[in-house]
This record gives sequence, structure tokens and C-alpha cells, in this order.
Amino acid sequence: MSDKKKLRDILQLYSLKASEQRLILLQEIISAKAVFSADSLYNSTQGKIDLATIYRFLKVLQNNNIICQVQSIDENKSYEYCLPQKYIHPHFQCTKCHKIFCLEKLAPQHEAMLREYSQQNEIKQISLTFTGLCAKCK
Repeated sequence: MSDKKKLRDILQLYSLKASEQRLILLQEIISAKAVFSADSLYNSTQGKIDLATIYRFLKVLQNNNIICQVQSIDENKSYEYCLPQKYIHPHFQCTKCHKIFCLEKLAPQHEAMLREYSQQNEIKQISLTFTGLCAKCK
């Protein structure tokens, strides 16, 4: 199965139109090794897709739980790919360079506690972000 077919299948699963621009953006999102922003997607596509289109698509993906917003200390919105269902993990954001790092997943007992809690309550979002200076900025 081709990569484009896989991308089309993901969008089709959520009844989303598979335009060429969406396929390009989804490929960038899936292949991202770290959190990403609208600006980083714009740069990775060499400006071939305008920012308004990128923002609209990110909103669609977020509304369908395909991407998750990562809590940030600044005004910039950062995201990460959430399919297949990723494990719950915290983030670290440097207060100087503002880079966001994914940390190791939570211990099994903490994940179990959150899952149990989510059965009793309706959790909209889980966010655990540490802030400080990264190794480069320290």
C-alpha cells in the first residue's frame, strides 16, 4: 500500500476531503519527529501552502482528535500527531529558546490512575508541561 493511499485512508476514516495540500500536510505531520506548529509546516513545505490553509487544516485535525495541542508558555500553538492513540507523556519547554521536548511516557501506575479517573469523569484534555532551561540554553 502506497504512502498516499495510507494518508487518504486516514482522512477518509474521518470523512475528510483528501486534497493534494492536505495529503502533503498530513505526511509532514506524521513524519514529524517532534512537536510542530503552523509555521514549521509552512517552512517544511517551502511556503507552497499558505498559512491560512495550514491553520484551517490544523483546526480540522484537532477537532477530529488526529492531532493534539501541546500546552505552551508562549502564544504559539504547538501540536503533535495523536494517531494511533499515543501514550500519555509530559513535555518540557525551554523558557529561553521556547523549544518543546517530548519526555518519556508516564509510569504504568500513573496511566492506570488517569484511565480510572477518566471512567468516572469526562476529561477534555490532559496536559503536563515542565518549564525551565534546556541543556543548550543552560
